[in-house]
Amino acid sequence: AVVSTQSTGMDECAKLCGKPFQMQIGKFRFLNELIKLVSAKYAGNQTPIAVRSAIVQQLKLWSQIYKDQPKIQEAFNMLEKTGNTNIQVVPKKEFTYAVGEDADKAALLSILLKIFYC
Repeated sequence: AVVSTQSTGMDECAKLCGKPFQMQIGKFRFLNELIKLVSAKYAGNQTPIAVRSAIVQQLKLWSQIYKDQPKIQEAFNMLEKTGNTNIQVVPKKEFTYAVGEDADKAALLSILLKIFYC
């Protein structure tokens, strides 16, 4: 659940904040941290399979959507070449918030993301 929430949050930031945020996810500094979580060469074997799968799915999606960020495609291709994309796919879950605290937290998070990252 946490993985799906985070990737959804990253997608929302990329959509809402536009080019500045997309440029940040397209930097090797950020991408290398994701690679370390997936690649067996680093800590990939210690990363839960759901997390590794979500990262690979996210990189693949971003490489298709943000073609103007070539480092994302390079990172995904590198993981493919080293066999680190053959991970059991975890389907994304749809989240619905109950009326009350969860909805309030979601609204606050959305506002904070817009303020701090856009």
